[in-house]
Amino acid sequence: MMRIKDNSLVSELPEWFLNLANLDVKSLQKRGLLIFPPNLNESEDLDEQFLLEYKNGDYHTTNLIGWLAEGDDKITIHSRFDDEKSDFFLNYMLQKVLKINVVNFNLGASDEQFYNLLLYLFPYYLHQALKKGIYKEYQRFEYNDFRIKGSLDIARHIKKNIPFLGKVAYQTREFSYDNAVNQIIRHTIEFIKIRQPGENADFQTVREVTLSFKRSDLSKILNEKISIKNPYFHEYIQLVRICKIILLREKQGIGENKDFVKGILIDASWLWEEYLAIILTEYQHPKSNESLYRQGHSGLVRPDFYNDNSGCIIDTKYKKVDFGIKRMDRFQIISYLHYRNATRAGLLYPSNRTKYEIEGMLKGYGGEIFKISLAIPQNSKSYEDFKKKIEIEENLLLSELEKRKI
Repeated sequence: MMRIKDNSLVSELPEWFLNLANLDVKSLQKRGLLIFPPNLNESEDLDEQFLLEYKNGDYHTTNLIGWLAEGDDKITIHSRFDDEKSDFFLNYMLQKVLKINVVNFNLGASDEQFYNLLLYLFPYYLHQALKKGIYKEYQRFEYNDFRIKGSLDIARHIKKNIPFLGKVAYQTREFSYDNAVNQIIRHTIEFIKIRQPGENADFQTVREVTLSFKRSDLSKILNEKISIKNPYFHEYIQLVRICKIILLREKQGIGENKDFVKGILIDASWLWEEYLAIILTEYQHPKSNESLYRQGHSGLVRPDFYNDNSGCIIDTKYKKVDFGIKRMDRFQIISYLHYRNATRAGLLYPSNRTKYEIEGMLKGYGGEIFKISLAIPQNSKSYEDFKKKIEIEENLLLSELEKRKI
């Protein structure tokens, strides 16, 4: 298994991986890769992001981390802040953002670790799908009673109702929640509950609509060709794929069924932003875009964090910022500064030490441009050691922001 890091120059890669260069996330999703977060609209420009960027003769990884496989050949992309033997930083952000008890895992250690990651992420995929409502589809039902309301089933009527006693055999086509999609989700829920006991409101929602559930029907459900045709329910497509990976894993092993086991990509920039939202409690963290103009809906913008009391805008960047703010990022935070009539705007990024730097004071209408970093601990002896160290750095970050009245 090859192990590489995000936002890095890479070489000596297998041909199948190089063939993914300059393909955006939407294209990768169509090839069978799972994407986290599942809703591409949650992360700014995620749908346009590359897994591997080829430019000027070199290959570079981006903000995407994860596990990929082509047959027995596997590649894992890790955070550049994690070492060769651990994924402490990824563990920590997942634990904070998803509010799950992540048992320390190393994504590249074995196929088992990839499988465990899917178990942790499954509740989030389910929750996102249920935001669209419980999946429903038309199904055909057969009845034999006195209340005919569908099409007459002559063959079945003759078989069941001669001599005629008043009942009529007929068929109806009705919307139903108790379908193959929800059944495979239910089987996955019951499987996970054995390994990870605990209550979940979304799990109960699915249980309530799958009244015909039988554990013995698992093989039948897995053999069904499940197709989700209504684009409104597109979040269920990845969810069903995860269900199949989890349920088939015991029989086939990860990576052996090439129909739907290709791997998973996690947007580290989204994870970084959502993690910071838990720390920066004094800041507004808008979830939707706002119009740049007083009237109309064009020119939509969404600063990551702002504090109107201190007149400060903070934009998060997971990519490398140590050596300066890039041109487009600078223009972006300047526009945020004037849009919200703020006095300061800057970038918050991960680094090897926590520090605050002023880039400069703007001419014209004025305003301070800065960058501030959060140190990600290195060389930790254990996950608990890492947690203690990063909590110290979080407090240093908050103290720095408070000291500068940001």
